[in-house]
Amino acid sequence: MSEIYILKKRGGLGKLEQIKEGFTTYSAQTQSENEEGINQGSYTQNTFPGAVKELNLAWSTLTDSFCFAGSTVDLKEIVKAAKLKYEKGHISEGKLIAPEDVDLGDFNDPFFRHSYWDNRKVATDGECLLNTSVNDDRLFLLSYKANPKCIDKSTNEFSPWEASAEWELISPEVTEALKSKEVNQIIDTLSSLKGMEVSKREMFCNILNLDYNKDIKEDSTVTSLYDAILNPSKQKKLGGLTYGEKLEQLFKLPKDKLTIYSDVVQGMALGIIRGNGSNFNFNAESPKALKRIDVRTEVELPEFFSLVDNQDQYIILREELEKRLK
Repeated sequence: MSEIYILKKRGGLGKLEQIKEGFTTYSAQTQSENEEGINQGSYTQNTFPGAVKELNLAWSTLTDSFCFAGSTVDLKEIVKAAKLKYEKGHISEGKLIAPEDVDLGDFNDPFFRHSYWDNRKVATDGECLLNTSVNDDRLFLLSYKANPKCIDKSTNEFSPWEASAEWELISPEVTEALKSKEVNQIIDTLSSLKGMEVSKREMFCNILNLDYNKDIKEDSTVTSLYDAILNPSKQKKLGGLTYGEKLEQLFKLPKDKLTIYSDVVQGMALGIIRGNGSNFNFNAESPKALKRIDVRTEVELPEFFSLVDNQDQYIILREELEKRLK
């Protein structure tokens, strides 16, 4: 079954960075300078009209290999279907390049460096369609899926390369399925919040660092959580999850664990707990308080304060919070 992907340019040469409102485009039946042309509306793409950008099979310095997101079987199928021959000057000139001879880790690999791929696929006006049933398209698709300069929007996964990416891959079919999933998730999450006690909603707001009006928290917590759930963006502070996805995780926690989690987040916000690069400082006034909390990540902090052996430290944290939140 074939799928169509859209490879879309995000920036770089030809990007319309300074034009805020776009411009109007016209079409004409002749080349006469006297013809007014037909108004085609505002141009909304992020590259100049007609701009062409060649696609390439990129080499990654991160993996020291050609970018390729497929399996060994995928690569063999693509090489076999391409039927490329070794080029002039190669010791095997004129012979077919066999699948087993292709080496992703060879910077000068004859298959990936073959002149056949030069200008084989181009993005016009910042976009290029790639069909998985077309062998050439399949190779470029799997190459860009593994390229750190490209964000694969079809996976809906958080990427650390988001800010610096030059390309993005979009699958209309997958995008529609993901949108349906997100809508159902929002409905389920809102249903779970309905009728929930206010104190629990407060803890969710604290954990997610959401502002709410404490004087009218009955309504304010609902509004804050509702707005957060409707935000589809992946949050770095939540480990690449959306607010809705994080809430789904929090719903599964028992109330005692949720309370500790909320207290830890508030403790960090107030400076009672501070990271120092290798572990965490515990800035409490009690002489019984540990100076250092020996965990490496924020994710481990709630678990630390949940342990039976550390309940004395949790009590100290609660006392500090009560003093500072008066």
